[in-house]
Amino acid sequence: AHSMFSAVRSESMGNRVSPGLAPSTPTSNIMDVMACDDIRQFFSTDLSGKAPLGFAAFFFDIFLLPPERRPQRFWVCGEVMVVSGGLLLFFASTLVDYQVTDNLGIAATSVASLSVLMLVVSIIFSTVAVSAVSTPDLASVYAGCKMAGWALFLINVGTICSFVAFVLSGLVKANGALIGWIVCGMGVALFATMNIFFGVTHMALLPLPHIHQQGWYHQSFAPNIALGNYIMGRKSLREGADVQLTKMLAGPIPEDLRVALDGGSKEV
Repeated sequence: AHSMFSAVRSESMGNRVSPGLAPSTPTSNIMDVMACDDIRQFFSTDLSGKAPLGFAAFFFDIFLLPPERRPQRFWVCGEVMVVSGGLLLFFASTLVDYQVTDNLGIAATSVASLSVLMLVVSIIFSTVAVSAVSTPDLASVYAGCKMAGWALFLINVGTICSFVAFVLSGLVKANGALIGWIVCGMGVALFATMNIFFGVTHMALLPLPHIHQQGWYHQSFAPNIALGNYIMGRKSLREGADVQLTKMLAGPIPEDLRVALDGGSKEV
C-alpha cells in the first residue's frame, strides 16, 4: 500500500512547491501554481506583461501573517464586509420608490435599485469567501482573496450608488425647494471630502495594492492618486509601492510564503 501511494504521488509531482505542504514537497497542482504566481506578482512592482490582480490585492497582505492566523484575519475582513453591506442594503432599500413618474425620480429609483442588487450580491460573495477559507495554506487563502475582491468591488460601487441615490431622492422630495439644493450641495461637498480622505490616507500611505489595479481604476482615481503622491512627495504610485514593499519584506516572512516568493521550485 505504501509503494502504491508513493507511485501515485510521484506521478503527480511537478516542479512547483505546494504552499500547503512542506517546502521540499513539489506538486503541479494548478491551484498552487496560480496562487504562487499571483502572490509573487503582488510582492513585486514589476508589472510588465502581467494581468492586474484587481481588488483581490487589497487582501494579499494576509499572506504575511503566520499560517495559523490567516483564516481568523480573513474571517474578520469578510464579516466586516457582510455587516457593512447589510447596513447599506437596508439604507439603499428605503430610497426605492416605484411610484415616481418624473425623470429625476426614475433616475433616483434606478440608481437605488442598482445599489440594492449590488449590495445583495456583495453579501453573498463575502459569505462564500469566508466559508471557503477553512485552512491556512496559501492556495486556500488565495481563493478566498479572489472572492473577497469581487465582494469589495461591489460594496464600493454599491455604496457610491446609494450615496448618489440619496442626493437624487432629496431633490425629488424637495420638489424644487431650497432644502433640496442644500442637500445636493452637502452631498457634493462630502463626496469630494471622501475622495480627498482616501487620496491622503489609503492611497498615500498604502500604495502597493493600488498599483495592482486595472487601467480604469487608475484613470477614475487619477486625481486621488496624484494628491497622494503630492502629499508624500513622490513622483509616482510605483515609487511609494517600492518603499512599502521593502518594509513589508523586511519583517519575519512565513516559510511557505518565502518558498513561493523564491519561485516555488527550489527544493529545500
